Amino acid sequence: VDYEKLVENGLHDEFVTLHESGIASRDLLQCLWGEDLLDENDFLIDLMRITLLASDWNFDGQTNLFLIPNLVSRDDIKPEKAFAGHDVAEFRFDFTGSFLPIG
Repeated sequence: VDYEKLVENGLHDEFVTLHESGIASRDLLQCLWGEDLLDENDFLIDLMRITLLASDWNFDGQTNLFLIPNLVSRDDIKPEKAFAGHDVAEFRFDFTGSFLPIG
């Protein structure tokens, strides 16, 4: 994901929130997935819900937020440091426990 695109779309703070707490807005997910998947956003979000990769986060009267448990960081790296000298951000989904069905 292009960091400048996040800033341009006003999603920098939401990206920081994703990095710090694993909470993503629908707008942020759409930006991260890119324009090629714009028509599939609802499908992808539903798929994430069904496979427990995301849960609705409807606290403090906020809607269209999702908790992505696997992105909850256990380290203290700031997003700005992650972007230092890089044009791209990378997130990895860890299926070490293999909780998804095989096949």
